Amino acid sequence: MIETEIKLRIADIDGVKRQLRKLGWRVSVRREIERNFVYDRPDDSLFASARLLRIRQVGKRGWLTVKGPPQKGVVHKVRPEYEIETADPSVLINMVETLGFVLKWRYEKFRTTYRQAEENGKILLDETPIGNFVELEGTPDWIDATATKLGFDRSNYVKDSYRELFIKYQRTLPNPPEHMVFE
Repeated sequence: MIETEIKLRIADIDGVKRQLRKLGWRVSVRREIERNFVYDRPDDSLFASARLLRIRQVGKRGWLTVKGPPQKGVVHKVRPEYEIETADPSVLINMVETLGFVLKWRYEKFRTTYRQAEENGKILLDETPIGNFVELEGTPDWIDATATKLGFDRSNYVKDSYRELFIKYQRTLPNPPEHMVFE
């Protein structure tokens, strides 16, 4: 599967929620906390190659996600993504650790998913310890049209991962936290 997405940094989360309702978007997955565990080899070779090995836990469900490096020279973040789901995330943790992968970073976010019947994409509202974001996932044309409807243009697109955004955030603090988690 190929994932195509962008993030938009938002300041007024309540305003964005009102705007989405006005545009006909409805919550398809209610706000829930996601706990994410990012793994790498001891030498950080996955990070170095812009690949991702992540276990995501939401409630009692878990997902193992592998993402390839993003395409270069494109407006949107486009990359291969493979994912499997399980009812027991601890099995996934045991699997990747048995293979020699090491937990390198943790991050949390509250996510609300919005859908609209006639739309070919989804809108994800993410509340993170470093700010709030709208993620648009769909085709490039759909992303551009939806961003415009929400009052954004390509100059607002964020292609950085949450890890990359967090590293930039860490640089602004004298004693930054190691992980992007809520207190």
